[in-house]
Amino acid sequence: MFCRKCGRELHETDQFCSHCGTQLNPSISVVTDPNIKSDMPHLQREKEKYYWPFLLPFVVLLLGSGSVLAIYHYETQQNEKAASYVKNAQTYALDGQWEKAVKKYDHALKIRPLGNCRFRKKKNW
Repeated sequence: MFCRKCGRELHETDQFCSHCGTQLNPSISVVTDPNIKSDMPHLQREKEKYYWPFLLPFVVLLLGSGSVLAIYHYETQQNEKAASYVKNAQTYALDGQWEKAVKKYDHALKIRPLGNCRFRKKKNW
């Protein structure tokens, strides 16, 4: 048996041409009404599963980048606070107000201990 449209060879049991899609037996009607529900619910589930491989990595990436930005914002604020305390401590020290300078510098050290502070002097080894 051959397709009357494209001429390809077909099996006797084929209802449509596998190459061009032409209906081989016009006596069989095909339902194309979108209002009729499918008898194959597994096809609908397959469509729903199709989005997860793309949606899941996107959500993970979005949450990860949001977390990184939140941590960056917090750390930047802490650095600015520590820098402000150190600047105030230096101003008080230059004015001779040693007690206030020590208190401000202690506040800066509580926010950023010397191990994490950018104001730590570099060691010349």
